[in-house]
Amino acid sequence: MSKTRKIRRKFWFWKTRDTIYQKNMGSDIFPVISVITPSYNQGRFIEQTIKSVLSQEGNFYLEYIILDAGSKDNSLEIIKKYDRSLKEGGLPVKCLGITYKWFSGPDRGQTDALNKGLMMAGGEIVAWLNSDDRYLPGALERVRLGFRKNPESGFVYGKVYFVDEEGTVLRIHPAKTRLSEIDFRHFNQLIQPEVFFKKELLFRIGFLDESFNVAMDYEFWTRAARYGSAFAYVDDFLAEFYSAKGCQKFCF
Repeated sequence: MSKTRKIRRKFWFWKTRDTIYQKNMGSDIFPVISVITPSYNQGRFIEQTIKSVLSQEGNFYLEYIILDAGSKDNSLEIIKKYDRSLKEGGLPVKCLGITYKWFSGPDRGQTDALNKGLMMAGGEIVAWLNSDDRYLPGALERVRLGFRKNPESGFVYGKVYFVDEEGTVLRIHPAKTRLSEIDFRHFNQLIQPEVFFKKELLFRIGFLDESFNVAMDYEFWTRAARYGSAFAYVDDFLAEFYSAKGCQKFCF
């Protein structure tokens, strides 16, 4: 049996307001926002990450894709728990509808997993959230409004808190309110979980560079800016970025 067939797959689609869904899915007013979470043996953190995504409230449809690399800890138990909770109606849906998908199987690293998730994502707006980071309440609605206010922008970004394992704020990343290609020449101006972008960009400038196992986000932002993509700022904190020794994260 091929590796592809060994991959476990689970899809769950939970929707509300069926009439609105049929009429408006994919519109500028009610967009689909796709969030991808790559994970491996992150059972200590992933539940808080999942909850922070599924609890988002606003006028958008949410597609959540979790790509587990074959974890040996309790990660899959947690992922399946939220699958069941959505199916049984135990988790309130605060947006217009949720598509919940998860896959478990080997990959060639984080960037490979992210590209798989980005390829399958159906949303006009996409982002990824690492399995130890969290979105703040209302983040996705603020992003929706940011894109609606700045329809020509390829990116919307905000601010982020750096936190420790207990959620204590260590510092903040306020972000520059205006960004252009020159801003990325010397260091990364953005912290990954504060960034959202239009999926159409991937087909214009390419997907993530899989030669990077870290800093693939920085390379992507820089490439997008070089191609002339506009970055729109929203003056809100959108996420918590877990910062600890041993984390495979690259930031300045």
